Amino acid sequence: MELLLVEDDERVRRFVLRGLEAEGYSVTAAQNGIDGLQRAQAESYDVLILDVMLPGLSGREVCRQL
Repeated sequence: MELLLVEDDERVRRFVLRGLEAEGYSVTAAQNGIDGLQRAQAESYDVLILDVMLPGLSGREVCRQL
């Protein structure tokens, strides 16, 4: 299963990334809404995990644009 994690807080991102990878998931991480949107449009993911308050574009706006 391919997941995209979009989280701007580095500590939270690393924590969630490690936990998901420990469970066997393949995770790509992005640090802001713009990068997250570009990655989501360029690749195919089974699940997107979006922070709501992101720099560039909010998680809600990323969702709307997808």
